[in-house]
Amino acid sequence: MESIKQYASAAYESVAELTNNYAGGMAAPKAPVVMTLMDWMKVLLGLGVSVSLVFGVLFWTTKKDKSLQTHLLTPVNFWFVLSGVIHIWIEGSFVFRREQSFLKPGLDFYASGDFRYGSPMEAGTAAMEAITAIFDGPMCFAIAYAVTHQKSWRHPLQLVLCTCHIYGLVWFVLHPLFTKEGWHGHLSSDPFLFWFLVVGMNAPWALLPPYLFFQSWKALVFGEEAEEGVKKGGNVGKKKSAKAEPSMPATPATPASEGRPRRRRL
Repeated sequence: MESIKQYASAAYESVAELTNNYAGGMAAPKAPVVMTLMDWMKVLLGLGVSVSLVFGVLFWTTKKDKSLQTHLLTPVNFWFVLSGVIHIWIEGSFVFRREQSFLKPGLDFYASGDFRYGSPMEAGTAAMEAITAIFDGPMCFAIAYAVTHQKSWRHPLQLVLCTCHIYGLVWFVLHPLFTKEGWHGHLSSDPFLFWFLVVGMNAPWALLPPYLFFQSWKALVFGEEAEEGVKKGGNVGKKKSAKAEPSMPATPATPASEGRPRRRRL
């Protein structure tokens, strides 16, 4: 029994040490930016209005064919629209309008949890966020349109976007390992800032993109197999019809002399 307690205690200390190192460990915590109620309202209302505007545009594109509206308000579409708004508006503000954005208190609050998002931003983080805002954001809206209108190019583009999301998250997690400061030099040791901002706000991109990647992979493979099956079935049908068709007997050639009148022999 004593050995089990010692083993459990050692395991707990190992997990605690790993968590502390990841969350900041010995790094001195930076004073977090205080978010007022008005600051939170700006972020939440901005997200709500932006998402509603995008859905309004998508709804307008379905006016000619109202049957498409059944594909509009779906969880997958909501994820892509919300993700696109976050990429373009919030992440774009980090890179292109940091000081002028009315979101500045919220941006500074996030930076108090992840020091890479400070002002000025860490160079690699700024480059990654610029790519995300310019390319990933519009791709999210394009896929939402494709889902609504049942476009054939939806899954190829979704596969590309999910690959970008997964790559970005892996980069986000591993990037500190390749710096001199390590994790503890880039992430806050404050439990709330670490778990709520750094982990919690990035967790959706660890769950949904892999699922949607598999969804598109499965759809593309199924479509390819179905197309191959149709081709093989068509070839088999042609061979069977060729075997079943009776061959027509060749018509004997009529000699040229048969058409001429015969001479009587004397």
